[in-house]
Amino acid sequence: MNQNRIYRVIKLMQLLQDKARHIHTIQKYLQVSNRTVYRYLLLYEKLGYKIIKDNKKIKLEKLLLI
Repeated sequence: MNQNRIYRVIKLMQLLQDKARHIHTIQKYLQVSNRTVYRYLLLYEKLGYKIIKDNKKIKLEKLLLI
């Protein structure tokens, strides 16, 4: 993973912990495709974070105990 990707992953984590966001808002904020956003979300799930999807909005919950 290059530095730009790492930066975007961390930036997205901070963005989604504040409040729920629409996928299009996230895409524009990070300047990436929707598919890339979904790949990042899958990465968070693999790391133990809970992804909450409600009314086309996405929010990230703190790390779950594994």
